[in-house]
Order: sequence, then structure tokens, then C-alpha cells
Amino acid sequence: MLSGCSFPQAGADPGSATPSAGRPTKPPAVPPSSGVVTGTAKAIVGELGRARVVAARPEVPGYKRDQFGQAWSDNHSGLGGHNGCDTRNDVLAAQLEARKYRGKSRCVVIAGTLRVEPYTGKRIEFRKEAASAIQIDHIYPLSRA
Repeated sequence: MLSGCSFPQAGADPGSATPSAGRPTKPPAVPPSSGVVTGTAKAIVGELGRARVVAARPEVPGYKRDQFGQAWSDNHSGLGGHNGCDTRNDVLAAQLEARKYRGKSRCVVIAGTLRVEPYTGKRIEFRKEAASAIQIDHIYPLSRA
């Protein structure tokens, strides 16, 4: 469930939202400089095509990766935690199909297929020798957390 979102009913004006009382309303006006995104889902998705892409990650004052602990640690209480495999390989094993592993431990994923990459909808073949082809990272950057 998306908090704070409502979707127009079939045949409704796509520029309006329909509250529970059934009265169409326009999203509240927010100054463009505020950084707050408002509007219908269709309008917001339309804005994505105009998003700015930066060539390099900007420096974030005070950010130190090590303040979040060891990268890809197995020392967590989430799914796959303390199973002897690092988190990167747990994620690969969970999301890839036709997985192949190195050795008998079934901890190091060396190949598999990501049937539908969630951001592009494309099929991706994962091979350990080209591991950077599939990025596994935070949806929200740690440097911004």
C-alpha cells in the first residue's frame, strides 16, 4: 500500500484524485523549489524522463561507509543472516533463476538469470566474471541515510 496516494477511478479526470468521500480533488500546490513531489502517479512518472543524470557520485561531507558496518556482512537478523553466506550472495540466490554455485557450500553464486530486472524490465544473465553487470545495492544511498 502506498501511503498518501490515491488513484482516480476509471473514467475520472487523470489530473484529479478521488478521496474516500467521492469528491474529486486536485493535489495540493507545492512550489517547484520545495523538492516535494506531488501529483498523479502518471504525472510523476512523466517527470522521470526529465531527471538529471550525474556523471559521478557527489562527495557527501561527513559520510564514511564503515559507519554502517562491514559491507555484505552475514551478521544480521534478517532473512539469510548467520547462515554462513554473505548478504550479496544471499540476494543473488534469492533473486536469480537457474543458479550455479561454486563448490558444495552453495554460498558463492557464480551464474544465474534475473528474469525481469525491476527497473528496466530486461532479462539479465549473471556471471561471476562479469559480476558488476548486476548491481546489488541500497535503493536509498547510505550516504544520504
